[in-house]
Amino acid sequence: KWFLSSHRHIIIMNDILPRKNGFEVLKILRSLPGDKRFVIYMMTKRKAEGDMTIAYENGVDGYLTKPFNIKLLEAQLKRTMERM
Repeated sequence: KWFLSSHRHIIIMNDILPRKNGFEVLKILRSLPGDKRFVIYMMTKRKAEGDMTIAYENGVDGYLTKPFNIKLLEAQLKRTMERM
């Protein structure tokens, strides 16, 4: 029940997972109570505009395509933590 805590959560996830894809997991996370406390980054090899649009429409906060620049991820996380 980690999602019920009053703390903010940064979630970094891959879109290709063993049992569900990242879009399914994203929908589940956004349906949980207190989902506004979650900052969700999705890492993916999908570069199609349609996939990015679906991700953002379903509540992803950041979308990084693989291979991604670690400095870019670091900068985004730093900015996110400053806003927390």
